[in-house]
Amino acid sequence: MGAIQLTDADRLPRAKRIIKGSIRVLLIGNNPIELSPIYDALNNFSKKKFKTEIAFNIHDSILKAIKFKPRCIVLDDNVERENIRTFMEQLRGDERTAAIPVTLMKNSNRSESFSAGIQDFVLKENLTTDRIARSIFNAIRYSKTQRFLFNTYYKNKSKVLNFFNEKEAS
Repeated sequence: MGAIQLTDADRLPRAKRIIKGSIRVLLIGNNPIELSPIYDALNNFSKKKFKTEIAFNIHDSILKAIKFKPRCIVLDDNVERENIRTFMEQLRGDERTAAIPVTLMKNSNRSESFSAGIQDFVLKENLTTDRIARSIFNAIRYSKTQRFLFNTYYKNKSKVLNFFNEKEAS
């Protein structure tokens, strides 16, 4: 008997159970024509409740992230690379926004983009509501895992160092 292939619809309910309540998402881009279908799709998503806000510049994005307190930020790669870098530095530099996961919407898999601090990527080509929702869920879970590992490591750092020091002495 062969392996069972899961479809997008089979995977989303699991993510729905893991992430409880409505999910606040901040969409950031410089083109309202490209962002509005994503905004509408997330607000009309039937499997999970999304609350979305849109920002069109870096300064406004940081202020909205502080005020709106999103669970995830979806960033369009049409924003200039230097602006993405500035945004990520400001986002990670502020303790109120440092833990917010970021998903980057890319035009192409072939082009290089800024990736420091980005938890997930999704291609705009053939973008569906299920794909963007799954990308948001993945970014949130990845961010939670990173924080857990970071906190666990620093709580138990001395035990890890002692373990390796004992192995060297042997």
